[in-house]
Amino acid sequence: MATPTSFPYTIIDAFSSSPFSGNPAAVIFIEDELKEIFTEDNLRKIAAEFNLSETAFISPTSTRGTYNLRWLTPTEEVNLCGHATLASGFALSLRPELSDIETFKFNTLSGELTTRKLPDGSLELNFPAIMPQEITGSEYAEYEEAIKRSIVGSSPKIKGIFAEEKYLVVEFDESASEQLGDWQVNVEHLRIQKHPLVGFTAQTKTGSRPHIVTRVFGPLLGVNEDPVTGSYHCALAPFWSTRLSGFKSGDEIVGVQGGPRKGEIRCVWLEAEQRVLLRGSAFEVATGTMRVA
Repeated sequence: MATPTSFPYTIIDAFSSSPFSGNPAAVIFIEDELKEIFTEDNLRKIAAEFNLSETAFISPTSTRGTYNLRWLTPTEEVNLCGHATLASGFALSLRPELSDIETFKFNTLSGELTTRKLPDGSLELNFPAIMPQEITGSEYAEYEEAIKRSIVGSSPKIKGIFAEEKYLVVEFDESASEQLGDWQVNVEHLRIQKHPLVGFTAQTKTGSRPHIVTRVFGPLLGVNEDPVTGSYHCALAPFWSTRLSGFKSGDEIVGVQGGPRKGEIRCVWLEAEQRVLLRGSAFEVATGTMRVA
């Protein structure tokens, strides 16, 4: 039998209900008859060819509705990605033979993750919470200088800098919320080795919706700016649940993320479970065939 030389793909705009917004992810379903294509080397080449912030590779298991899921940026594999997981769940839900499944389960480098269909047609992800801790002292001064240098032509007030694992959370004063999406950012100053995913966030005026606005940059991961970052909101949900007036664990926070390209993400921190629910819509913007030979 000849080795296959092409495979189908779909591109999903995650955290958006319309095309050309939200965060695009390529989703590839590895059918049994196509396995020979997907060597480790080809996985990386395919992700680089799409050149999206993430490409998701889904392969079936022996259990219906449960899949193995991997995420690759144009330069490396990552252990957690929210928007490409939402895109994967949405892409699977479009397959006629799977239309009866409400919850898809994924085996990933971060353990079992799920996507669940909600009555309004959006999807809900259940992810582990990330608890950023405040940065102080010389490390704060170093990061503050890099952040200030990155913002071109503006000097917004930084309220605090927080970090956990690869995530750096930079909180700006509420007064910055209306301009944050328009800032010109030089990402070369945000190549912070210890925390390669750097986010700027601010609450909006009390009582308004969305409740928070955010931008996320990851030049060290091959992504200068990520339009909507699900995994990053695993840190923002607990962070903002303790800071927004009147909010607590279990309350839904509505966020808008992005610069020129934006999307909406709803998140809920479940304190007792140390989990975060991420909710959003998705739109299938393209389908096609990629050839490898």
